[in-house]
Amino acid sequence: MGANDEDVVYEKWLRWFEQISAETHTLFLYRDYWRGLVEMTQANDDIPPSTIFDALGVWYGATQATSIRRQLDRDSRSISFRNLLADISDHPEVMTRERHVGLWQDDDPRDWAREAWQQEAQANYDRFAGSGNDLIDPARTNVDLDRLGAIGEPVVEFVNKAVAHTDEQALGSTSTYQELNAVIDELGELLKKYSSLLTATIVGALAPVHQQEWRQAFRVAWWKE
Repeated sequence: MGANDEDVVYEKWLRWFEQISAETHTLFLYRDYWRGLVEMTQANDDIPPSTIFDALGVWYGATQATSIRRQLDRDSRSISFRNLLADISDHPEVMTRERHVGLWQDDDPRDWAREAWQQEAQANYDRFAGSGNDLIDPARTNVDLDRLGAIGEPVVEFVNKAVAHTDEQALGSTSTYQELNAVIDELGELLKKYSSLLTATIVGALAPVHQQEWRQAFRVAWWKE
């Protein structure tokens, strides 16, 4: 693969990562809504029992599980976190130390500040490649790939058999909130990690900061007789 080809692959990864990032943030947003709704209903004994809460749980679980399945999709036509990691593993010559360190260029006129940024860039690449290595050993990327697959497998199997299709052998099967949360948290950690590698951006907390109080909608009665 020539230098131009490597640039093309890297630009593809950036496009993919932008989409993956948006979808991962949405997973965290919807979970925040769900947890807030659960907290409100559990704290208010005046709310009568209703099957609508069962439906809301099904809608939430199916939406989140389907989004998770999308991030673990193996189809070569799909943009998924799984395929991105596999591509990074298959093409270690693309995300070299030189390319990564170059992302950390700083226009600060102070020599010590630029040197500090360069040291930070080198240290960050060491997290992926190991100290002094100019390429990332595919085996190191595969650790993340395999872990994501293992944590996500129960959710993907549930979607394939009980959401996207109706598999007779899967009748009555469910995916637990614990399994959903485990994959969401893992996707969040991978997003932080590979954001630093691909874009030299340090991502903080993924829990959303709401610009407006979304719970205001529940301060008024929805049903007016």
